[in-house]
Amino acid sequence: MESRFHIFKQKILKMSDILEIVIALFLVIMTLALTIKFIYMVALEGPAAWGEETIHKIVQDAFNLIIAIEFVQMLLKHSVGSVLEVVLFSVARGMIVDHNGGLQTLLIVIAIGLVLFIRKNLLLPHDLNESMDEVDIEQSRKHTDKDESPVVEPGESK
Repeated sequence: MESRFHIFKQKILKMSDILEIVIALFLVIMTLALTIKFIYMVALEGPAAWGEETIHKIVQDAFNLIIAIEFVQMLLKHSVGSVLEVVLFSVARGMIVDHNGGLQTLLIVIAIGLVLFIRKNLLLPHDLNESMDEVDIEQSRKHTDKDESPVVEPGESK
């Protein structure tokens, strides 16, 4: 009974991985299309016609594209570092694009500082580079290796 549950669980995990890749692919295609539109918009209007609103729109669109790219990387890498990068870019976008009051800007700066503090001091080097899936696989291998170690009878040596 448990083996059927384990097989069912593995199939669900595999389907969710495939769905995640499909969503990431869709986001890449949409980000690429929006990037082309963004470049066309910037080139079409030209710097001479830019006003404050145009520059604000360009910065806003650029940040949205960067966050979309970072989100795709987060979906594919499954690393703590990529999650923190998405959070960092999202918070920075809120500070730069939205014109907030003094208290909100202070809170955003504190949030960015907190994310950078966590990234520098609380994460191990492998947290930034390895995917969470790789860590899970390594841990399960270690766990499996421990479970399958040969049984040593009393009086025998390894």
